[in-house]
Amino acid sequence: GYPVLSLCRSTIAVAMRVLAGLSAAAWAKAPALIPVANNTVSGGPEAFSFPKVHERFTVFNGKYSGEDRLEVYHGTELIEAVSTTGSIYTYFGDFDVGSTPQRYAVALLAESTSGKSGIFVHSGSTSTDKDQVVVELGAAMPGRNETFAYLADPSIFLLEDGVRVAFMAKGTTDYRAVYMGTSKNGGPFELEVVVDETSGIPGDKGYFFKCFYGPQVTMDSLVFFGSHCGTKSIRGPVDDNGYGPIEAEAMRRKVVGSTTAADHVLKVDHLDAGIFTVDLRSKAIHPVASMSAATKVPGKGNETFTSFSEPVVSGSFAAFAGLSSGGAVGLYRYDSKRHALSKVVDTTDTVPGADFPYSDFPRGCSVGADGAVAFYAVAPSDNTGIFAQDSAAHPVAKLLDMNTTVESHTLDYIGFGAEGYTADAESIVTYLVLLNASSPILGVWELQHIRGESRVVV
Repeated sequence: GYPVLSLCRSTIAVAMRVLAGLSAAAWAKAPALIPVANNTVSGGPEAFSFPKVHERFTVFNGKYSGEDRLEVYHGTELIEAVSTTGSIYTYFGDFDVGSTPQRYAVALLAESTSGKSGIFVHSGSTSTDKDQVVVELGAAMPGRNETFAYLADPSIFLLEDGVRVAFMAKGTTDYRAVYMGTSKNGGPFELEVVVDETSGIPGDKGYFFKCFYGPQVTMDSLVFFGSHCGTKSIRGPVDDNGYGPIEAEAMRRKVVGSTTAADHVLKVDHLDAGIFTVDLRSKAIHPVASMSAATKVPGKGNETFTSFSEPVVSGSFAAFAGLSSGGAVGLYRYDSKRHALSKVVDTTDTVPGADFPYSDFPRGCSVGADGAVAFYAVAPSDNTGIFAQDSAAHPVAKLLDMNTTVESHTLDYIGFGAEGYTADAESIVTYLVLLNASSPILGVWELQHIRGESRVVV
């Protein structure tokens, strides 16, 4: 696979934003991919991370000569570029974007010019000198006689009067927990433990949580992947090789897009794994789907789940990848209002317009507040691409595949993962690599289907 923020001599690398109507018919139309910004302009970016989108705000980490920039678009307009030169940051790691129609904020793993690494919140279009510190490595863990030694997976949610950030952390004694920090009216973040290794796994006989990944925070709940760990962790080799917390996150970002077993979204080596939700008021933990609860796989009779990916969340919906005891890899949607779990697609289903099934869903999926799920799928005969289902009642539609051409260039790679779809703007963001004999060209692209017609809006 192609690593993020790196290029091959004979490719064009492209970040795209595809906007589509919610009907399967509109989604099935072939997108016209029109470049908005690219590196043919003097001083343009050399590469960028997978973009993320929330409402009308799209964020990605662009690599320029001598600096990285966290770039933010609102609709058609580039509204901000936070640079590793001229700001309080020297390095950007993983990030998450939250927004309302009027404002946005980004929670990011970063290293500051003071030499401290941690999780920070940057509020839109303000000086980074005013950025808030959520937590820093080496800071005291509240209520414990140890300090933070590892931070990962920041998730952000904007409140009417503040900001809420969740993250996974380890202490110097290897204590592990999911924390949530809340800031009201610009005040300091107050940290609290949402779930930790003293929390029992629901439905299990005596086992407690030990591993946590991908916490996603909302107004009333937090959804996460949890387990009793296993014989080895997918991210373990990175840590065991001596990389520090920020460096480990950098390594993880650089292998996004790989389809090797170690980088597949499914965490197949975890014991008593599952997707769980925490009520932020009562702190009650409930399984969405778990091994300990022997959750039945929708549409698979008595088959149960044997492994899971990290969840994605938007509004009242969550989605995740799962492996069934019968061996099928699938994507699943959970509606928290109806407490209903449904199948989106699995490897026994037929690819739209073909007579063969999907091969795999190695990068999971993205879900919108409307319940629509968009995903990257591997399929034979150049049918690998991006697909979507707007509701459980409608069939899956193909949006883009390896047969798609962009300005007469053939696709060589399609990158799409979590937080690539938002219902608010009906937007899909993706990373592409196009075959080309000359120098690489990078760009951000956007397409919108309106009543079956295409209109470029960026």
